[in-house]
Amino acid sequence: MSRLHLFEWEDQSWFPKVFRNFITDHLVFHMKRLYMPVAPILTDRMRETGYTNIVDLCSGGGGPLEVLAPKCAEGLNVEVGVTLTDLFPNLEAFKQAQEASDGVIKFRSESISAMDCPEELEGFRTIFTALHHFQPEDVSRILSDAANKGVPIGVFEFNERNIFNATVSPLAALLSSFLITPFLGHMTFSRFVFTYVIPIAPLFFAWDGFVSSLRAYSPKELDAITCQIDSTGYNWDSGKISAVGHIGPYNITYLFGIPCRKASS
Repeated sequence: MSRLHLFEWEDQSWFPKVFRNFITDHLVFHMKRLYMPVAPILTDRMRETGYTNIVDLCSGGGGPLEVLAPKCAEGLNVEVGVTLTDLFPNLEAFKQAQEASDGVIKFRSESISAMDCPEELEGFRTIFTALHHFQPEDVSRILSDAANKGVPIGVFEFNERNIFNATVSPLAALLSSFLITPFLGHMTFSRFVFTYVIPIAPLFFAWDGFVSSLRAYSPKELDAITCQIDSTGYNWDSGKISAVGHIGPYNITYLFGIPCRKASS
């Protein structure tokens, strides 16, 4: 399938917060399980570069680092700190992640672009289920920003561009919207109304799940982007991690950018 960069609700700056947070909260619920296979390879790259802290870009509703960071810490035998950032920060979710982690996870409340991450935010950069939101030229800017500033980056996507995902993803998103919403801990009056009375929030989520599958990058496409980046002294590595979930096997596409020299944490 050719990559199609169709309209996605979550990308729109005017998209109401009540619906944006609905989508990001549901994504986090699923990501905490789906990204567990990433822990060993992320731990290895952190050990290789000497970093013991993570700066997460495009964190949405908090991402999977609440469960991944302790696994990395166990492998590194040292506490791994996390800083969450986003262009549209979900501050309520960020605060909950901070409380649940006893302060190991912190966050930046201001808007932060993945294409120009402040240099004072030192850490191993990560991006989970967000690269598909960007056109190839913007993906290049994100990766170039890390390479130019000499910091490592790891990008992960559990979506793949194929007929199965394009069919199953929206149906799974729609079903999970109705089943999981009561257990997310964010059941406001507006969320209840827009989920069960006027169910447009599940439809937004289902549409974005469909489009995400059509937008997903393959390792080969990511390699084509990194080949165009002037990144002397920086190595790129892409591939897939095989895993098995509740609805069967799936793959996690990854891309790592690693400085050739040893970084300091």
